[in-house]
Amino acid sequence: MRPSPTLILRVSLTLLIAAMLGGLAANLQISRQPVIAADIPVRAANSPLRFLIVSPAQDHPFWTEVHRGASAAAAARNVTVELQGARRASVEEQVQLIDMAAAAQVDGIITQGAADPALAEVVAKAADRGIPVITVETDMPAPDRRLAYVGSDNYQAGRLAAEELILRTGGRAVVGVVRGHLGSEADDLRLQGFRDALAVAPEVQIVAVMPSQLNRSVAGQRALQILQEHPEVTALYATTEVDSIGVAQAVESFESRQVLVVGWRTEQGWDRASLSGVIRVSMVEDPQAMGRTAVEVLEAYLRRDVRPDREVFIPVTVKSGGGRR
Repeated sequence: MRPSPTLILRVSLTLLIAAMLGGLAANLQISRQPVIAADIPVRAANSPLRFLIVSPAQDHPFWTEVHRGASAAAAARNVTVELQGARRASVEEQVQLIDMAAAAQVDGIITQGAADPALAEVVAKAADRGIPVITVETDMPAPDRRLAYVGSDNYQAGRLAAEELILRTGGRAVVGVVRGHLGSEADDLRLQGFRDALAVAPEVQIVAVMPSQLNRSVAGQRALQILQEHPEVTALYATTEVDSIGVAQAVESFESRQVLVVGWRTEQGWDRASLSGVIRVSMVEDPQAMGRTAVEVLEAYLRRDVRPDREVFIPVTVKSGGGRR
């Protein structure tokens, strides 16, 4: 018996509805995928924006300068910028502050990257809520969810530091290194760039690398330890501003031989003549420019849908000190 036209029509309608529901289900499935920051809606041009800078440590001079630069850029853009820092200088508390900021629905977050799964998770969580995150000074190893990195090109600056050392020593030196944290991406890049650039100078050798845990006193102790254990050392390279101050103070008190110090500092940082005399070469960062640029990137992105480069580099300059080698 042939099916009736009515039955055929019912079956056809059933198949059509099933197909439509299947497509709808597929679309719903896609909508449940994580929403990256780049897909958030553009804010109204005149709407006020609120950004939060989350510093890895309270009252840190570097982040105070980042905040100062960010505030200067915010003043003309109907943006407010607040600064909060971890009291215990820990990534764990940094993550908590970012999580609370995202829950409070700030419009954008500026913070320091780190090789920490919890930090990557909270940045992704903020992005899922439509809150873009910018990393400053140090990026994240897998930066797929942050909007952009704004800071120094640490690898190239490390190469530049090595080139300056080669130039000042005539390509013959024995080097000790004092670095901040083992596993810090910024430190790793500054040291890797330094090592790679030394490849063209076979008579420049690194004989010791010691961490300071970003403690000025420890950095000085490590510098003295290197000088005492390796009397052949003629140059020291410090990978952070904190380390540079500690190393300079140690070398200033070490009168048995001359040592060339290559270090890092900020444009608005220490400017004591004695230390400037000891540190003959400084790689100079500008945290205020980083703060200004981070706010400009966030504001342009949120209000005008201007998509930034994934890495926005703030130039590192080289300054020479006087005094003894």
